[in-house]
Amino acid sequence: MKPTPSSGQWDFAIGQFMLDHIRSRITKTNAVTALLTALGEAQNKTVNVSGIEGSFFSVLIGALYYELHRPILIVVPDEDDAGPLQSDLKNFIAPANVFHLNWRGIYPFQMKTTYFETTGSKLESLYALLNDSPIVVASVASLAERTIPPTDLIGASMQITKGEERDMAAIALHLSDSGYRRSRMVEEVGDFAVRGGIIDIFPASSDYPVRIEFFGDEVDSIREFSVANQRSLQDIDKVLLFPRREFQMPDNDLKHLLQKFPPAQEEALHQGLLVDDPLPGLEWLAPLSGSTSAAVVDYLPDNAIIVLLESELIEGKFNEFETLSISHRESAESEGWPVCELEKLLDSFDKFSKDIERFSKILPFPFKIAGKKFLDFGSYRPTIISLKPEAIRNKIDEFLGDGAAVFVACDNVGQKDRVEELLGEDRPELTFGVSRLEQGFVYPDGNLAVLTDHELFGHHIRRRPRRFKEGISLPDYRSLNANDYVVHIDFGIGQYNGLQTITVEGRRRDCLCIDYKDDDRIYVPIEQFNRVQKYSGSESRPQLSKLGGTAWKKAVNRAKKAVMEMAEELIAIYARRKVSPGFAFPPDTDWQKQIEASFPYEETQDQISAMAEIKADMESSASMDRLICGDVGYGKTELAVRAAFKAIDAGKQVALIAPTTVLAQQHFDTFKERMAEFPIKIQMLSRFVDRARQKKILQEISAKNADMIIGTHRLLGKDVEFADIGLLIIDEEQRFGVAHKEKLKRWRTVIDILTLTATPIPRTMQLSLMGARDMSIINTPPKDRRPIITEVSPFSDKIILEAVLREVDRGGQIFFVHNRVQSIEAIHRYLQKLLPSVSFGIAHGQMNERQLEKIMHQFSKAEFQCLISTTIIESGLDIPAVNTIIIHRADQLGLAQLYQLRGRVGRSDRQAFAYFLIPPFRLLSDTAKRRLKAMEEFTALGSGFHLALRDLEIRGAGNLLGSKQHGFIEEIGFDLYCRLLDEAVAELKGEEISEEVDTKLALDCDLYVPEGYIPDKDLRVDLYRRLADAIDYGNVDSIFEETADRFGKPPETVANLFEMSKIRIAARKLGLSRVSLKGEKILAEFSSGKQITRNMVAGLVKAVSQRIEFYSTENFQMDISLDGLRGKNGLSAVTEIIRNMAASLAPQKAESVL
Repeated sequence: MKPTPSSGQWDFAIGQFMLDHIRSRITKTNAVTALLTALGEAQNKTVNVSGIEGSFFSVLIGALYYELHRPILIVVPDEDDAGPLQSDLKNFIAPANVFHLNWRGIYPFQMKTTYFETTGSKLESLYALLNDSPIVVASVASLAERTIPPTDLIGASMQITKGEERDMAAIALHLSDSGYRRSRMVEEVGDFAVRGGIIDIFPASSDYPVRIEFFGDEVDSIREFSVANQRSLQDIDKVLLFPRREFQMPDNDLKHLLQKFPPAQEEALHQGLLVDDPLPGLEWLAPLSGSTSAAVVDYLPDNAIIVLLESELIEGKFNEFETLSISHRESAESEGWPVCELEKLLDSFDKFSKDIERFSKILPFPFKIAGKKFLDFGSYRPTIISLKPEAIRNKIDEFLGDGAAVFVACDNVGQKDRVEELLGEDRPELTFGVSRLEQGFVYPDGNLAVLTDHELFGHHIRRRPRRFKEGISLPDYRSLNANDYVVHIDFGIGQYNGLQTITVEGRRRDCLCIDYKDDDRIYVPIEQFNRVQKYSGSESRPQLSKLGGTAWKKAVNRAKKAVMEMAEELIAIYARRKVSPGFAFPPDTDWQKQIEASFPYEETQDQISAMAEIKADMESSASMDRLICGDVGYGKTELAVRAAFKAIDAGKQVALIAPTTVLAQQHFDTFKERMAEFPIKIQMLSRFVDRARQKKILQEISAKNADMIIGTHRLLGKDVEFADIGLLIIDEEQRFGVAHKEKLKRWRTVIDILTLTATPIPRTMQLSLMGARDMSIINTPPKDRRPIITEVSPFSDKIILEAVLREVDRGGQIFFVHNRVQSIEAIHRYLQKLLPSVSFGIAHGQMNERQLEKIMHQFSKAEFQCLISTTIIESGLDIPAVNTIIIHRADQLGLAQLYQLRGRVGRSDRQAFAYFLIPPFRLLSDTAKRRLKAMEEFTALGSGFHLALRDLEIRGAGNLLGSKQHGFIEEIGFDLYCRLLDEAVAELKGEEISEEVDTKLALDCDLYVPEGYIPDKDLRVDLYRRLADAIDYGNVDSIFEETADRFGKPPETVANLFEMSKIRIAARKLGLSRVSLKGEKILAEFSSGKQITRNMVAGLVKAVSQRIEFYSTENFQMDISLDGLRGKNGLSAVTEIIRNMAASLAPQKAESVL
């Protein structure tokens, strides 16, 4: 039976059918037929075309491609134009056939390294031109730079196909020679790992890494797998591996080239080593070693078609690129770098024009030019851009009345449902589908109108999501490394001293070695790993506990008491609110649907879920008090906009309170813009508003002449009286003072409250607090975000000049972070001298609040271009115009700080840049190098939000719960604190808390992971930890499948570990405190708190066929005879018996205890 497609799958299928129908429809028109005929007449025909508007260009290219089956090269003036065009073309052409020939991203003679992904994507495009008939989109910059010759690319590439015979060692050698990094685990592009008969590789041209498994010399399978969990995703038939660099240089040639470097370039070589690259700027230095190059056009077969978009701009772009290259050549030469002739690296416009003479060409023009022959298509952009559905419906009816086929392309399923509901009623001939078209168009010759939802309902073109490779999987915060501090539930805080294999009664097993105060030490067997957690709670070094002392138990008891008091308060407020009568808001109206449809970006799934929870709260009769957690820029404000609109639409007033005037102003601007098309009056109260104006606004609020008021704590003043308030929105409540918080607390049971916070709240704490506070978590970054290009570099005038002037030239702003107040004025004077044309401002924590707010307000209003500040900008402002950040002495900041600071930029669709300026590389500590390398590599969106930023989460917990609770987190560790909080909330809610049985296992078998199976010690420890944390059989089976997937079939000692984990789970369900296995006999002892009844004993006997003897000493015990089963089935026989017994414990009727 075939699975039934989901509604979302149907929506996408309908969308694709719609696009195919549009392409098919235009193919039959006169103009397209004429173009096809013209291109078929001669190999080097040039056709001038006009009347091509919106996404009609992509439809037309699709029609040509499928009718002529010839490769097409589309030339665009700028690199920024290529990505959106590639995405648009993929709507009408199979995505596997559409490529973007990337520009390297660095200019000639810049001694920097091209990103591996960029190189891989470029080589993939070139390879496709040699082997297929693709469509390739290329900018002038990517065509100007010369590249690897076709024969060299074929020789340097490797295709591995399922079923063929291959030498594993030869593949590993090829990867190393091609610039791939051999690592213990594949986590980032360019990594490969070899384990037994398995090779993992992350190719530069793939979205996912691949796992190649051998059976002897035969390629048995090729599977894509996830970086995040290392699990296989799907089988594929082949994988294509491209080299890391465009130009390959043998070791001897490289050695000869390096001899040409003057001593002054030593620092640049250190930088190359830091980023794990053989040589920065190799593409520009390769000709000096005799490497040959080719033009991109050399890859085109004779029947290729070239399309020159905006052909009138192309010559100027070629000349501009050449001029910049000459400038960089002069600069490199003055710094002592060896340089080659420009023509060995670049093609001029004249050469490009000559090279393409032999090909057929299409030249689209925006209008006809006198004296030229044109083929006119007559398409035009629709003029329906309005927020009023009635006007849109009238225009659509005009199209339909003229007999046109009308299609509406929506960006996502949710948007399609909203638009169809607003426009589709009584219009069955109107077709809706999910597709990301750049722009709509009307094509009279085809009697066709194609509309897009973002043009119908918004002022913005919806920013297009880009598919990025799966981000690096940051290490789990619980992963243990030698010398890490740990918390043992029974013994307190110790220091982990590594994994040790010990032999007990002839059986080998691995143990965790933990050191305590006064040189005491314990060995924790791996089955008790769950009683050990990595310590997190303080940035300073914690005190080691003393074995046998009472201090640890006292600390835990103090924390228990404090947690219970806090939980009681939370539960009390929660309970009062649930029974207090509130206002039940009505369901969504058409206006609500309109404002949601006008949102200019695609909602993430987290946003959709959170909004559904908010609406459910508002429409219930109980008062809402919901906390929304999510990083800055993850879409919390849009949720607040929709909630506020819902309240206003129902006739209620809304207040939004923010901790600073600048943030209040930002909210005011956002809400005004989003609600501009509706009859809604929004006012603002803050220190930026004069007294007379404030008085008038207060009168409007009390007379209900204002629908919404936004401000700071000024809104909590006694003179602020609302006529009919229904919703209060609080931004970053933890940043308000105690007195203000008390006033806010009194409102909690009276009206609906929505609180926003950008501080990450740890998942474990979310689960604990769910019963005491309604929370919605937004962990998903917006799909349209671009990763931030991050560069680590020694401090230099040149880097600062280039970074600042590039941002200023594109109309943007800059953060310059210098984290020493004492010398910030000196840095200001230095930058003014270096960049006299740039305007600066200064901000730091020692300025008074009014002065600081003023400077931040001026910067947010773009009154100056560069803000020099300390790390106070780490959280708070969201300024889309700021897309470059320069951090001075980045080596002195922690990973969490660097991550947060870098997150201040990249909040728009513009490419953002982060520069970490440091002292000379040779002076850096190993720790600083690792941290900076991590930041340079961790460009994936959301990377670190959960794991690497553990200290941020702990800070978030302190903000949420208060500084007193943060002290207890430091004293006993975060994980144990969360466990206590979970128990306290459950107890106060009247839930049954079963005491966890600590089952001790003594199994007569070897229990360890051999080094030959998993060579990396950290990965072995991680496997032990995950098995100890497993709470059900499904968890264990999932880990087993993953382990077999990653490392091959487990040997017996590893298989025993999985059986042991299942035995422990079953034994806990049974309430067994001890399970021993000796030969063919199981000895099991129940915990002292376990009540044993006659029915229970009868059930245990009935559950298994083996002979059982029951007896009681201090606790109830049983002996189970295996009768040769263990010898036959191994440890799995024991697992099956204990599992069957645990399954027999159905709830019993009340009866006497044995």
